[in-house]
Amino acid sequence: MRNALILFLLLFFTPRLKAQAKFNFGISYSPTAAFIDDFSNKTHNHRYRQQACIQLKWKSGKHFSYVAGLGYSFIQAEYSSEFPSINETFITWFRHRDILLPLQLQYSFSSKPSRIFFTGGLIPSINVGRNVQETRTYSYSSSSSSLDATDEQGYRILDAFITLGMGYEYKTKGAGTFYIQPNFRTNFLTELLYVPKYLFSNKPKEVYPPLVSTFGIELGYFLK
Repeated sequence: MRNALILFLLLFFTPRLKAQAKFNFGISYSPTAAFIDDFSNKTHNHRYRQQACIQLKWKSGKHFSYVAGLGYSFIQAEYSSEFPSINETFITWFRHRDILLPLQLQYSFSSKPSRIFFTGGLIPSINVGRNVQETRTYSYSSSSSSLDATDEQGYRILDAFITLGMGYEYKTKGAGTFYIQPNFRTNFLTELLYVPKYLFSNKPKEVYPPLVSTFGIELGYFLK
């Protein structure tokens, strides 16, 4: 019964998918600058993010396309806080590894094969690894100490980033389509869910997830 149902669904949907949309598989890589605000530490250094994705793109008309994918992201940042009154400096290294599930809508300004486009969408993420290392430097004693502060930070396992970008795709003869796309991403909307807790809860402020924003350039290629 189950095999018959699967066969029926394949026979029913396959002709319609081929008739309604053209599918293209692709890959992308995106180096970015990352900005992390944990509400108390404002100085940031050595911040970056790298992301790679496999993608599926299908067209809906001459101007609109939908893009879904599966990706991996590594983000690292250093932020520091100085306390002159007690002669101490806190330096925190933040490293995160995430699985990404991008869902985007692309609008092309022309029907030509090579064209400028705008894209926007949502990128749900699942954290699969994290490390937060904190180093305290005491100037009065010329010494420092380090500790693993991963469990003390309130980074969420599930998150979602809004992404906006504009780029240019170039179609080559017989090879496929290359594109370059500057983009901006932020988890601002999911961060808003924590504002009431942050303002009115008695928990320490550092237990709440930080605001993470990135700006980068995505390089990609879709098969013909």
